[in-house]
Amino acid sequence: MKYKLTIALITMNRAEQLKLAIESCVKSVLPEKTQFVIVDNGSVDDTEAVVKAMQDTIGYDLVYHKEPINLGAGLGRNVCFDVAEGEYIFFLDDDAEISEACRDTFFTKSIDYLDRNPKVASLTTQVVDKVFGDRPITESKTTVIDSLKSAYTFHEGTVFFRKNAFSSPLYMDIRYGGEHLSVSTGVRDRGGYNVYDPSISIDHNPKVDKWKNQDSKRLSAQTISNVYAIKRLYYPFVFLPLLYLAYKKRLKQNSIHDAALMKELRAKRKEFYQNNKVKKSKIGTVIKSYREFGLTVF
Repeated sequence: MKYKLTIALITMNRAEQLKLAIESCVKSVLPEKTQFVIVDNGSVDDTEAVVKAMQDTIGYDLVYHKEPINLGAGLGRNVCFDVAEGEYIFFLDDDAEISEACRDTFFTKSIDYLDRNPKVASLTTQVVDKVFGDRPITESKTTVIDSLKSAYTFHEGTVFFRKNAFSSPLYMDIRYGGEHLSVSTGVRDRGGYNVYDPSISIDHNPKVDKWKNQDSKRLSAQTISNVYAIKRLYYPFVFLPLLYLAYKKRLKQNSIHDAALMKELRAKRKEFYQNNKVKKSKIGTVIKSYREFGLTVF
């Protein structure tokens, strides 16, 4: 690999926060061979000017790629993955910063850990969220790898990927809500691990709310539907009744009863199944995941 680390950010209309996010990385201890990759999802503010002004000043190679439209986070990360030339890729949200207290250790500790543990495919960190509150991660009840617990999935806005543990396209073509499951589930299928390190953190503080004026009930329903769709695609048929019961329970817990919306989501899932084909997980992999993480796997 040309670089030890690629730091990748997907952005849209958050020029000033993006600058702060990049600067927080530059102020941290980084490998000498570090690359930055910025994918701009069709910003109409001064994001392009801000990034290009930084290209000659940050002291690291920086690749800027602008899309004509908003691809969404998952497909934007696919572009990052294909462009990245680092042994490890760190995805950071454009409205987040490396917490000041751990800038000396954030990258060095994570990379040292990944170097020691080749079966670990992803490492996610703690999120100090100043808007949405606590962002818990589901940890294993049983599995510890070199002092860190196995995690069911990861925080998409602060995660290290071992690039050679994944293939392109990194994410499925599914927008907004649960798309990370298509990546973390694949890790377990291949016998790898996702882990969580709560000793290092990012500060998440969105100042531009891209979700403003959107129907929160619709967004919740979309996420629940996406999670069901991804699991249904991966899991062996014997688990489908359990997945359906879990799906209906989540809808009920979120008081989602709109028949027209349910019809719309069914149509989207049907299209998703037609457009995405994956190798089914082994029954033993699902059972092992249940023993580690409980009913959340359904």
